[in-house]
Amino acid sequence: MIASSASITYGGIIRANGGTPGSLNSGFAGGAGSGGAIRLIAPVISDNVPGDSACQPFGSQHGALQAGSLLPGGTNGGVIRLEAFDLTHVDLADCVIGGFRSPAGPATVITSTPFNVAPPATPAGALKVTSINGIAINANPFSFPDAVINSSAPVTVNVQAQFIPVGIVPQIIVTSENGTTQTVSCTPLQGTFQQSTCTASILFPTGGSRGFVKATWLQ
Repeated sequence: MIASSASITYGGIIRANGGTPGSLNSGFAGGAGSGGAIRLIAPVISDNVPGDSACQPFGSQHGALQAGSLLPGGTNGGVIRLEAFDLTHVDLADCVIGGFRSPAGPATVITSTPFNVAPPATPAGALKVTSINGIAINANPFSFPDAVINSSAPVTVNVQAQFIPVGIVPQIIVTSENGTTQTVSCTPLQGTFQQSTCTASILFPTGGSRGFVKATWLQ
């Protein structure tokens, strides 16, 4: 995919052709690969020199879009999608072809106006452990250990959530070198959708432990 907020002008080949079939001389020839996909998005899309009926821009300034199968007579072409308000200078009949030098297994060509971007209304949900037994967690996820615990009793783990519905119950999965893997449920998230918290009580065995927190909900 190539996108521009101004315009796209192509003067060479943009190619997403399928692979070449195997040699028939071997007796074990594989089939040709199917065509791929090309998507151009801009207010204006144009060929640098439209009207090249041969569509072979080698050594010339003519443009070509190719997303076909290289197997002559094949039907497994790909897709070429052009999204623009102005396609006046694109020769769809001659210069958007399927195959390499010939339209073998030609691509399907789709044109439309640009689709509006539809970003999510809110950022992605996030969860993190903020402290264990009162010890703040290092922001660097690759540091180990985050906290040194000297307790034979369960300790409190504090979790912070963002953009996750209040009431969801996160889970903390802890894998230890001297114990079985634990899955411990937090208390239900309390606070606001923008930021909430929960706690869990976990008994960490001797030795090193690693863990992560997750939550599942329907949107």
